Amino acid sequence: MMLVNEDEFQARVMKDHIYPRHINSNSPVSWSAKLTHIGGRRIISEIDLVVVEGRERAFAYEFKFLRGKDVSYNYKRIYQGLGQALLYFWYGFDQSILVVGVSENLGSSKREKIKAKIIQAFPTIDQMEKGMPYFGVMAFFEEKDKLKTYRCSFPKGNFPVRTSSMQKDREAILAGNVRTNGKPFLRRYGLVLSNI
Repeated sequence: MMLVNEDEFQARVMKDHIYPRHINSNSPVSWSAKLTHIGGRRIISEIDLVVVEGRERAFAYEFKFLRGKDVSYNYKRIYQGLGQALLYFWYGFDQSILVVGVSENLGSSKREKIKAKIIQAFPTIDQMEKGMPYFGVMAFFEEKDKLKTYRCSFPKGNFPVRTSSMQKDREAILAGNVRTNGKPFLRRYGLVLSNI
């Protein structure tokens, strides 16, 4: 069944790619979807997914599912997602990952243009990842009701938290002192993490 929206895309990637990555951690793992507050303070932009391993590591994921009819609109969504994923370091996350999906519903001409743009962007992203080993990108193309992985580059390092406000937010995230709008989303897609 073809994906209808960004929530369905996020749920599929969480089940198939993100859950397996974190479940083998030796620490308890928790995740929060649609994060809106950290330490009682409303954040600038909702964080699509936060994964915490034990009380040591925090990961932020930003999802963009490209399905708009206008190619330039889809390009803007990629850049918007990149900006949001980089903003998450401001909150003291160890790693941030941008996850982009391209809908099968776009039609072949638009899909090819977007695919070309994504391919064109990867040499720059590769350079960014060398300089920022705590940033990663995942890209998928929906084909015949399946997500075909184009790229999965998970970060290898941790962001160096440098300011006291970053450290304060980081501590709140690790302690679970956050608020979300994600409980209905997690319930709707049966996304319950089992090793907690």
